[in-house]
Amino acid sequence: MGFDSARLGGAVTGRRRTRARLARCALLLGALGCAVAAGGASAAQDEIVPAGAWSHELALFYQEQDRAYNRFGNLTALRSFLLPGLDARRTTTGFITRTVTRLEFRFTYGLSDSWNLSLEIPYLSLDQDSKLVSTSTDPLVREEVDSFRRQSLSGLGDGRLTLLHRPLFSDRNAVLWGFGYTQSLADREARPGQHALGLGSPSPSLRAFVHYTRFPRVERSRFDLRFQFEVGIDGEIDTFDGGSQPFRKGNAATFQLGWSQEFGRFAAGVQLSEMRRSQSRLDGVGQDDPEKETAARLRLGYGNLVELERQPLPFPYLLTIEFERSLRGFNVIFRDGTTLSLQYFF
Repeated sequence: MGFDSARLGGAVTGRRRTRARLARCALLLGALGCAVAAGGASAAQDEIVPAGAWSHELALFYQEQDRAYNRFGNLTALRSFLLPGLDARRTTTGFITRTVTRLEFRFTYGLSDSWNLSLEIPYLSLDQDSKLVSTSTDPLVREEVDSFRRQSLSGLGDGRLTLLHRPLFSDRNAVLWGFGYTQSLADREARPGQHALGLGSPSPSLRAFVHYTRFPRVERSRFDLRFQFEVGIDGEIDTFDGGSQPFRKGNAATFQLGWSQEFGRFAAGVQLSEMRRSQSRLDGVGQDDPEKETAARLRLGYGNLVELERQPLPFPYLLTIEFERSLRGFNVIFRDGTTLSLQYFF
């Protein structure tokens, strides 16, 4: 059975009009998004499929981490970022690098023509190569430095469940909002310290977002504005003495501004994002570790969704590649990653 573009949702009248606009929107929604280094939200995920329809996406992300923005906004070696104590930084030499590979499965189901439910399940492979040596006489510092050993982890990461609703969709404007829950799917493993290697976040979170889209008079073009707010929930983090303490990740706000354009079967999009996160709390005490980051993304796509304007398709798909890079930051790991994804509908 072929996939009829008129079933991609939409609150406009006229079968031909609906097919053309919704096929365009489906491609452009897939042509603009943001990849994440260890989790996060993507504008490309904000799409609505009609009642009873499915959208599946497979995304492969890869990044090598060897630098970070310190607390002064300067780009420095990853070692200086991971070692929080001044004594540890002064007395430690050598290097540490990390490689992140993430395969993400995303499933979206149409509860109705305006309500969708989305589930994201990531599988992570993390590799850490450490050649750190400390000359400190403090045994706690030496223990902390030794914890950053050569290490490899693989398994499930943070799962995300999201409910989406689109109250407005017209020739020129669209509004979509949603809220969701993020929870680590990984088994607890020893991960003393907030920046130790780990598959899942020690703190669950709730999030809500609003996404506005403007379709200008330029054919097959769109602008996107997206705002998301994330609230940390109490979790636990392991400590160096073998115990654990309550931990809550800081609340975060993210603003995204993007533009995308179709060229037949090809599409291109650019996006700027700004993130601010408040300090985390360990056993109720603020850790003085707020985060800031400005990032840019370039996304290139190729697919057959544009052909839905003329006829049903047995396998509507969109293949994309995305490049992301940090422009500036404060207390965050430098991002320079690539994502390859395939999205298809049925």
